Amino acid sequence: MGSEPEILSPGKELGPILPLSTWQKYKPVVVISSFSLFGGGLAVWGFSQFLQARGFTSVVGSRIFLALACLGVSGIAFVWTRLLRKSKNAWFAGSLLVIVVAALALDRFIPMPQVSTIISSSPYTRPSDWRTIKDWQKSEITAILEQYPNHTLHIVASSVSDETWDYANQFKELFLAHQWKVIGPETGPEDQIPLNVQLSISEQYWGGKQRPDAFTSLDSVLQFIHIKTTPNFVVDPLVSPDELVM
Repeated sequence: MGSEPEILSPGKELGPILPLSTWQKYKPVVVISSFSLFGGGLAVWGFSQFLQARGFTSVVGSRIFLALACLGVSGIAFVWTRLLRKSKNAWFAGSLLVIVVAALALDRFIPMPQVSTIISSSPYTRPSDWRTIKDWQKSEITAILEQYPNHTLHIVASSVSDETWDYANQFKELFLAHQWKVIGPETGPEDQIPLNVQLSISEQYWGGKQRPDAFTSLDSVLQFIHIKTTPNFVVDPLVSPDELVM
């Protein structure tokens, strides 16, 4: 027969009670903090994506992100209700009900953009009596531009009328399409109003000094295709040596 278990007397000590380990002490704080951070981050990200998806008229996508946001909030509610001594599940169920109601309200009261209210811009139509660079003129200019890429054209419009601005932008698009650098168009001084296209170069080329071949060739082709230009280059002290001003 085995020995009988020893019955301790009321005054006999059981031995020292060991303190809780560090992990057991801080485990609730770590778990709650981790779930709160993850859930909060998921909730914020999901809600921001929900709003963005609504802006792009994606109903299904917006609801998926809203569900992820609800999942994050639900995770937070779960860990915090675990701290309660009583009715943990009841409180968690109540929290889920509130979350669901809030999500349905957001889905209902944040409307989708109405397609009928989006106004599409009509294509630009140039009036028939405005000046244009004809296709055959463009082909002649293009031949020069392709020979001298990476030069700079500075466009200055002496008038702010729509027609003049449109004509200046036609040159800009043509030169940019053939690897020229274009500055402008900009508005020129009010006291300088040339009636035709005027080409200006730096005063550095005054007195017969050799001008860049690109500038000279472009001047010749503009006259050849009957673009109304001034007879000669205008020497301007404000013009940089490496640019042609139109």
